[in-house]
Amino acid sequence: VPSTGEEESLVVVQSYDDLSRKLWKLEGLPLSITAVQGAHPALRYTQVFPPEPLKLDHSFFDRDKISRSLVPKDVKPCPQYITPITVICHMEGSGKWPHDRLAIRHIRAAFHISLAELLKKDHNYTCRPCPTHLDVWKNGLAFRIQVAYHREPQVLRERVTAEGLLVVRDNEEAQALEMATIHKPLLTSMLHGLQQQHPCFGAVCRLAKRWLAAQLFSDEITEDAADLLVASLFLQPAPFTAPGSPQVGFLRFLHLLSSFDWRNNPLVVNLNNQLTAADYTEIKNDFMASRDSLPVMFLATPKDKKLSLWTRRAPSIQMLQRVMMVAAESLKVLESQLMDGSQMQDVRVVMRPPLEAYDVLIHLNPNQVPLLGQAVDPPAVTFNRGVVPNGAPQSGGPLPVIDYNPVTLYLMELR
Repeated sequence: VPSTGEEESLVVVQSYDDLSRKLWKLEGLPLSITAVQGAHPALRYTQVFPPEPLKLDHSFFDRDKISRSLVPKDVKPCPQYITPITVICHMEGSGKWPHDRLAIRHIRAAFHISLAELLKKDHNYTCRPCPTHLDVWKNGLAFRIQVAYHREPQVLRERVTAEGLLVVRDNEEAQALEMATIHKPLLTSMLHGLQQQHPCFGAVCRLAKRWLAAQLFSDEITEDAADLLVASLFLQPAPFTAPGSPQVGFLRFLHLLSSFDWRNNPLVVNLNNQLTAADYTEIKNDFMASRDSLPVMFLATPKDKKLSLWTRRAPSIQMLQRVMMVAAESLKVLESQLMDGSQMQDVRVVMRPPLEAYDVLIHLNPNQVPLLGQAVDPPAVTFNRGVVPNGAPQSGGPLPVIDYNPVTLYLMELR
């Protein structure tokens, strides 16, 4: 029986809390850890399908001779998708950190190796360090630890000209690093707090994101943006009170998407109640003054009053109009189901996208689609994905391939 995700999310959060405590207690690192922060939707109870602890069937895989990792076999179906749960590990600032981007990367890679050695020695976790992150296999879950240094974005913005002058310029690399190591962990922490205040917040987010993905909009409205849209329903519910059930929250989400005046207003999400009346006025005035250069869907938060970081790249104006239209249609269908007792109550009706508008439909080989079982309408055939059903998850042993989804890789290649 499919569950609603609360129990699975709780297991992930408990495993993360345990890993966090163990990271804090590690001894022998050259610099001390100053913060451990989760940066993944499952850690704030908003991921549609939270990662589940797995026991792997080793006979399903080939074994790589050098790394001893489990590698997918060509003749077998694609193995179970394993979600990397992102954890940001901030190290203390010190004179030991170099002031050079390449040297900082080398130091970070060295920290990943040190963390891997200590976690293996102290707790027997299987670890794979890489230059950009460290994968840890713990209780059948994959955690992806990324070491962060608070001054690195600033270093990435600095350039020395041929004349020897120091020039500071913003760039994509620095923005992406700040998003990953500062903004996402902070958002996860704040939304985790909102879930503690409103127990149905996470369920509304999961329904909303299920609808966005089913209607093929998940590239237009990212997971973080969707969670912020739902958060606004709980933080500024007027003229209603905050949603008391997932169903009500989902209907309000569709209403917000379809009826909000995105052209003339910013949507202010007052996380932790940090914004004052003066802040609201400032956000609105700045928004009106720079409207044409700002994203079409503008989300303002206490830490992001001017840029709308979460919707900077998408949606486009055409896609936002389509999202609004489909949301209005979905709302109409669900409301008519509610009002007419003779109709069958089936929310899946609004999860089936109209495909007539598309010029090309690409049909995929189902045995290479690892998330096939998550389809709105269950598939006729299922495949063995290399997992022992009801097996007790383990921490040791060889590491599987993490974050391997042929569909995503194919999409990237097409783009």
